[in-house]
Amino acid sequence: MSSPSSKPSSGNASALPSSEVLRGLIPVATHLAVAQLDAFSARLANALLALSEQSVDAKEANLSFNAGQLLKNNAYAFYYLASSGIEAAFRREMQVLQREMQVLQRDATVAPEPQDPALSLVSYEEMDKKLVLGRISRALELDSAGQYAALNMRFSHLLEREALSTSLNPFRPEV
Repeated sequence: MSSPSSKPSSGNASALPSSEVLRGLIPVATHLAVAQLDAFSARLANALLALSEQSVDAKEANLSFNAGQLLKNNAYAFYYLASSGIEAAFRREMQVLQREMQVLQRDATVAPEPQDPALSLVSYEEMDKKLVLGRISRALELDSAGQYAALNMRFSHLLEREALSTSLNPFRPEV
């Protein structure tokens, strides 16, 4: 009596292990990032309280004091929201990476057609947030350029590509 083979087809053999490894990295990266949230929230609350003491403007002092107290009193809620947001961001970026790699595998010989992205207006606050986040993440990326280059090389080896763009790295500082 012969048993059916459990080997995947040869076309899907390399995609299965790399996608499993990529999915396995999400809890590891989430755990490492979330492990720092308690200390971060305490430092942020203390910084907000210190800002309230140093502020000349009464409105700004009141706002930073209340924010510091709110964060200090609701550290668990902050931890829960931030940890779920971090995990969701890692999952979303991993899906983007896997989609890009599937498109590159499928269309390796065909030049990709330009896609028409949906355009929408954003508020100045949203644009400002993106710019500030971009500047901060760029500074972090420059400080750890060697480590990100090594991580990109490992990802490209895992995905059997020559190089991986930093914008496709699911663990880049911008995420």
